[in-house]
Amino acid sequence: MDADALLHPRGPLPAEVYWRRRAITFLVVVVLLALLIRSCGGDGDGDATLNAGGSQSPSAAAAPTTPSVAASSAAARPSPSPSPSPSRVEGAPCRDADLAVTATANAKDYAGGVRPRLTLVVTNQGPVSCSRDLGAALRELRVVSGTDRVWSSDDCAPGGDPQVVVLPAGGSRSFPVTWSRTRSRPGCPGGREPAAAGTYRVIGRLGTIERPGDVFTLRG
Repeated sequence: MDADALLHPRGPLPAEVYWRRRAITFLVVVVLLALLIRSCGGDGDGDATLNAGGSQSPSAAAAPTTPSVAASSAAARPSPSPSPSPSRVEGAPCRDADLAVTATANAKDYAGGVRPRLTLVVTNQGPVSCSRDLGAALRELRVVSGTDRVWSSDDCAPGGDPQVVVLPAGGSRSFPVTWSRTRSRPGCPGGREPAAAGTYRVIGRLGTIERPGDVFTLRG
């Protein structure tokens, strides 16, 4: 291209028009070159970022994956079953909680001279049969009037051989005694006095299990 033509444009239009067009064309070319260069540079930065991110992805992925795997393993592992409560064995010794001890009188009111018939009842209220010593040495029927200890079956018959009994579930054993309506003391001393007319209560005991029983009245 003629250098003179570039520096001194010729044509029917004023020279400044040609210069303006050349300037605009030059600017467009510069902008296009800048965009092209920036585009090429951006691709390079993007690859570097992707590679950097790619090199970290296994570690990044491993962080959340490990707890998830552990949680899955914990969920898959069966929970330990609670230890079963030991079952009761038929004929095993009775626990105190298995036994109900009651003391009864065969009437509510006794006329003068009528002797009360008192009974100690032992009932197995457990789920299976069980065994217990029900010997006379462990049994007692006691008559009281308020805080006054009037009579006890142990005073004149305190001992006896063991008597181990198997009580079926819901089964009972009864031990009746006829009270002579006289007072007694430990050791069974003579000269026993008659019990006065009034209201009394019978108490039953088996070993360390003691329960209040029926209330009754003696008439003179």
